[in-house]
Amino acid sequence: MLCPGCRAVVSIPMEILLAKAISVPDIFDQVGLVVIAEVRETKFLAEDVVKQIEAHVAEEHGVIVVSTVLIKPRSISKTTLGKIKRFECAKKFIDGTLNGLLSEQTGIPVAKISTTGSLVSYGVDSIGVV
Repeated sequence: MLCPGCRAVVSIPMEILLAKAISVPDIFDQVGLVVIAEVRETKFLAEDVVKQIEAHVAEEHGVIVVSTVLIKPRSISKTTLGKIKRFECAKKFIDGTLNGLLSEQTGIPVAKISTTGSLVSYGVDSIGVV
């Protein structure tokens, strides 16, 4: 489901996470961990994959992931040698240009969100998204 070797874990300053309306546990001091993972295919339940990634990181490493972004195949930034450009991944996360498969604010698959649909039809309201 996930592309081998196509993941980045980056630290993002708390003020940026809070500005993006990402809930951060009180135990965090200055940065939060964000996982950016490329998928092989987009035909799966993205919400389940995100939960599995976050649970695995917590279990194996004892840290909490504040956000997981699944991105389309062949879209993670790499060097010409194939190494992940973590700084560029973090910058794209901060800028909101990662083109994740799930909306950061709602957790709804981006492909299912209509630009003409109301927020209520997705089970959220404008206050819940902000």
